[in-house]
Amino acid sequence: MSRPIHAILKWNPTAVFNPLAPDGIKLWTEVFEKFPVESSESYSWWGKLSMGKYVGMQPPEQWAIKFNRQIQEQTSRNRGEETHLYMYCSDSDEKRVPSLHVGKVLEVVCHQNSVGLDDSHVPSAFYTSKRDENEKNRKKYGEGKLIPYWFKLADIRQIPVEDRHNLLVCDLDGNPDYPFDPTMNEPYPCAVVEEQSRTFFDPEGLERKDRRAWWEESRDIILVSVLQPGGEPSRLRGEWVPNRPKEMAICVAPLLRHSNEILFVDPHFDPYAPRFVNTLRAFLEHAVRDRHRQLKKLEYHLLYQPDPKKVPLSKEAFATGCHENLAEIIPVGFNLTLKRWSCVPDGEDFHDRFIITDLGGVQFGKGLDAGKPKHRNTVFITLLDSDNAWVLQNRFHPETNDYLFVDEVRVEGNLKGRSCSRG
Repeated sequence: MSRPIHAILKWNPTAVFNPLAPDGIKLWTEVFEKFPVESSESYSWWGKLSMGKYVGMQPPEQWAIKFNRQIQEQTSRNRGEETHLYMYCSDSDEKRVPSLHVGKVLEVVCHQNSVGLDDSHVPSAFYTSKRDENEKNRKKYGEGKLIPYWFKLADIRQIPVEDRHNLLVCDLDGNPDYPFDPTMNEPYPCAVVEEQSRTFFDPEGLERKDRRAWWEESRDIILVSVLQPGGEPSRLRGEWVPNRPKEMAICVAPLLRHSNEILFVDPHFDPYAPRFVNTLRAFLEHAVRDRHRQLKKLEYHLLYQPDPKKVPLSKEAFATGCHENLAEIIPVGFNLTLKRWSCVPDGEDFHDRFIITDLGGVQFGKGLDAGKPKHRNTVFITLLDSDNAWVLQNRFHPETNDYLFVDEVRVEGNLKGRSCSRG
């Protein structure tokens, strides 16, 4: 059985090629935000611009049939398989650092059945911003040749640029020929196969065991994809991260997006403290992003009396703080249960801070709160495998007796517009 075929193209962020090019990826993500995630309308079209007559993957009609047949077969098997469109940029910012994005392909359309630029799923301004030059090329090369391929994408996200080393240029039958090299003189798009099969998007179609296997295979690159885009992702298990809500949340976003059960653990959590609330807000934005249904478990575990020198919050004061300060950061349709515990005399200490999920987890060295704004604080984040995460999660089950259950508060979210948005 041949390997699945994928496509790769190059895009240029320079305004010389297109005035809107520097914000190219942003334009496509804005298209996604127009439509509810669970809707069949949640997609965007990426058109491969070609100002000349040199186009890869010829003839387009045969390639479109090949891709669409593959996508239909993957969908019918329901194993979480994906067809990818890779988007390589050789100088994605002012430092001329390469970047690599990937999109999940739902359909491929060739120019004979072209998508209209007035389609609400197309960032039309990107294609019409150089209309005069487009007209010149249309006369020179003929109608319909400017966008030879349209890729219907369910989502787009950035991945480590090193992932390009996993791609082998192939033929129509999926036979690999040579490694993809961004300096090669080849017309785009190129057809490629993955040397090691990858899953970049929500693996909800996978069984629990297979989803855990996906995490074990992917977690080596989770941190490096955000923190070290030019580094080697082979054995990274931890990294220093700015102790700010946005950076902390981005770092663990892939884990939050793909998990069905999420437990936040910090003994010092205080619903009245903005440094905790703001960080939780950032975590939740990623936890519910692309979420088609309610999480099976969304909990926060903390100590009843984290500081023995201070009087703990009463049950009423704790509940009030949670409802008044947390409901507004939890999207409608989601709820968060906060549970307070006490340590067993001579028992297990409750000190470390974690995010634990049904896939795996991460440990935060300082805590799940932000540092002081005017200080250069960092926190060391360590990746955990699924076995260690399961042991930690089991501590917060009443039957294990590792800790003594005190009370709990269930908060229903009232933040509108986020439960069905990619944010």
